[in-house]
Amino acid sequence: MLDRIECSAVRGVLVCLGSLASSPVWSATSAQPTEASDSAPQAALTEVIVTATKRSESVQEVPLSITVLNGEALERAGMVDFKDYAVHVPNLAFSYMDFFGPTAQSIAIRGVQGANTTGMYLDETPLPENMDPRAIDLARIEVLRGPQGTLYGAESMGGTVRLITRQPSTSGFEANVHNALSYTDHGGTNDALDGVLNLPLSQSAALRFVAFADRISGIYDRLPSPDAPTQFAARDHVDRSHHEGGSLAGLFNFGDNQLTVTPRFIFERSAADGKPYADVIPGNFKQYRLFDIAEPSRDDWNLGTLTLRWRTPVGDITSATSYFSRSGFANEDFSAAADLTFGLPSTPALIIDQLHFTATSEELRFSSSFHGPFQLTSGLFYQSSIQHFATPDTPFGPFDNLFSQATRTEITESALFTEATYDLTPQLRLLAGARAFDNKVRYVATLAGIATNPGTFSGEQTGKGVNPKYSLEYSVNPDVKVYTTAAKGFRVGGINAYPDAVCATDLAALHINTSATKTYNSDTLWSYEVGIKSDSFAHKLRLNAAAYHIDWSGLQQLLQLPTCGFNLTVNSGKARSDGAELELDALAAPGLNLSIGAGYENARIIDSGLVTAIPAGARVQQIPRFNLTSNVDYEAQILGHGFFAHVDVAYISSSISTNNSLATPLIRGAYALTNARIGQHIGNADVALFADNLFNRMANLGDPQPEGIALPGRPRLATNRPLTVGLDVRIKF
Repeated sequence: MLDRIECSAVRGVLVCLGSLASSPVWSATSAQPTEASDSAPQAALTEVIVTATKRSESVQEVPLSITVLNGEALERAGMVDFKDYAVHVPNLAFSYMDFFGPTAQSIAIRGVQGANTTGMYLDETPLPENMDPRAIDLARIEVLRGPQGTLYGAESMGGTVRLITRQPSTSGFEANVHNALSYTDHGGTNDALDGVLNLPLSQSAALRFVAFADRISGIYDRLPSPDAPTQFAARDHVDRSHHEGGSLAGLFNFGDNQLTVTPRFIFERSAADGKPYADVIPGNFKQYRLFDIAEPSRDDWNLGTLTLRWRTPVGDITSATSYFSRSGFANEDFSAAADLTFGLPSTPALIIDQLHFTATSEELRFSSSFHGPFQLTSGLFYQSSIQHFATPDTPFGPFDNLFSQATRTEITESALFTEATYDLTPQLRLLAGARAFDNKVRYVATLAGIATNPGTFSGEQTGKGVNPKYSLEYSVNPDVKVYTTAAKGFRVGGINAYPDAVCATDLAALHINTSATKTYNSDTLWSYEVGIKSDSFAHKLRLNAAAYHIDWSGLQQLLQLPTCGFNLTVNSGKARSDGAELELDALAAPGLNLSIGAGYENARIIDSGLVTAIPAGARVQQIPRFNLTSNVDYEAQILGHGFFAHVDVAYISSSISTNNSLATPLIRGAYALTNARIGQHIGNADVALFADNLFNRMANLGDPQPEGIALPGRPRLATNRPLTVGLDVRIKF
């Protein structure tokens, strides 16, 4: 019989418009660690209960391709941020952009790439896709592949990443403290400290506290370039960063657990002294500049949530309310690009971006527990967000202001969603669902400065529609399921802001009517998937696989207008993505757990439309063809002591950068990263030595586009960290 682990539900949708334990099993799909280190060896892979369809089901029962990364396995592997765990998810690709700080990632699942194509959630709360909460005190991470437009709405046309925290528990006192000390090649010492306290107040109430802080050494040095006006002193490790944060959550049960109230407050503060970007190649740790200009950034966010769950004889009624706020800034030195553009003597130039974002969401849903073959999940969703993005006056040489802007974007989404299942026979289940949505975007922008066309521009865009989903699941036997799914995905449209008269010539040359480019609509896709989920050898081997075909139309693409200098987003062209993923977990021997994951994506443009810079037949940018991951965990009693070891390897094939031209395409090279840990259980403590990026490979994780003008011949590359070795201690009480 399988062990059973219950997991909590999460929900939420966010649309951001931009112009811009012991036997630790790494779980690619479902394996979990067993209990204490002195317990008997695992007899079977552990069943994982997920709520991807808003009800508790085994991940093996859900007709959907899902990767689950267990929280304890994340801790054992030392993974704390997005790039740590993202490389271990088949057919998840990512890159880094320079929007609001250096840790803003862009996520693509199954080749569906671009802003607002992947959902990011923390418990019941929607988050912007470009956020990276620290992976502290997580129960698990779920990655749902394929469009999730029925239950999850707009920003999930490619898939959804869900971070699920551990909840307060009334079952007993719990506390742990974790400290990691390390040293990074080309950098210095790093320190991370976090702690968790679960405090039962009674049989029906509990509190959970989490706090963390880390200091990360810089690896890049700023030096004067040969043509610098003044040869300033070199500055070492200019990209130092730190993070602090925590949470307070409560659990209150009423009426013999009939009503559960869960309030939570989470906050995080992040700051960096400079940009962690390499010039030209990933292994270059020298940033040669004209001037000694710092490029600090800051990202602060707060999240308050209130979840109510009322259990009735026919199902659960859940209300999830959240308020999210985020603010910060990012500085960028663009002196070299400004000199090149204006032909003036070398002059310091600094541009500053500021952001303030708020979002309020509410979802009220019902999940049935009827007796019989029919089950239903249905609800209402509403969200309102406001984003202020500003660039203050940018002085340069004799000019008081090269460029400044102030934009305000308001997005509201209302939706009614339903998903139902019916057991046609004991082996055959039918699923059908739909989401009716009504979205509205309002935008106003004020531009000023000699490098732009000053003025105030505004607009409004609305979108309504219905997103359907259909699935059929067949149980070959209790341990083997096959399924097929067809689902539609979409993302919210938006507004273009530009001066009609100035851009009229460019638009006429493209045979575009001015009125047709004031707004752009949602783009949509249809995804078709077939899959199998299986357990064998008395649940010691688990093999899940899926293949898919995606047709994507009306792409939201960026169209450059060469004369007036504005960029427009237009609905133009088509894309197609075909691929497959496979995940295997095995208990190969007592104490030895193996997992392998593989993804293949053939994402390409089949109709370039107006954006001729990316011709038909070209690969979708930022999407690698292959990614492979493998993990080995071993635990054994040696001379009466519990020892454990962990090794994980991730391989990502090459991809095409978004900062590209047909004449000189930029290729992000393939890379492989290896991490290793070995440790011992000592009483209630786990002590481990670790080496992250064991073979010291540097990878191009993205080519961030500068806020100013990209300097020819000097692309900036977001990279991983060099070899880092250290000591990790976790004590549980």
